[in-house]
Amino acid sequence: MPYKPVDTQIKVIVGPLWSATDYKSELTTVAYNAAGMNVAAILEKDDGTIVATDITLSNSGDYLWTHVKHGYYSIVLPASGEGSFNNTDKGTLRIVGSCDGALPFGSVAYDVGKAQIDVADFIAATGITEGGNWSIAKLGKIIAAFIAGQGQDSTVEGWKDVLDPDDGETVIFRVKLNTSTSPYREVVIEI
Repeated sequence: MPYKPVDTQIKVIVGPLWSATDYKSELTTVAYNAAGMNVAAILEKDDGTIVATDITLSNSGDYLWTHVKHGYYSIVLPASGEGSFNNTDKGTLRIVGSCDGALPFGSVAYDVGKAQIDVADFIAATGITEGGNWSIAKLGKIIAAFIAGQGQDSTVEGWKDVLDPDDGETVIFRVKLNTSTSPYREVVIEI
């Protein structure tokens, strides 16, 4: 599922728009205010509630409707504002719509989340023990080091040290070696 950051202006893709007459012609000139234009954002929030919000498209700024190619269109959704839908909640987002002369259209489902790792959520899900906010870059560095196998036996019995890929020496986290049949690992972050 494609990822989009929350609390940020984003673009989503909908379509393709196909002719309701012959069911095969791409519609590449549908205006934002076409007859019967009806577009909505459907967001299933992380808490399970589902909210459907009508979107009033425009030809500039927020809710900008633009043809991309082959009947696909982009819609700009603002981080916040006075408009109909604002990108302020985490969850799974879909855009659906219809207009006169076109078959119903929609987007893929987008995973809308934070651009930084919410450590409280991360700790709850993984057991990591360090607090604070982690950038995607820092977390990516940790994952890359782990995948690349940049590690060594730890000075702590039963643990493996994963090393910083930049210097090959600094321990950036430890993985507890698991002797049971469980696939889960206890992770301690040391940054």
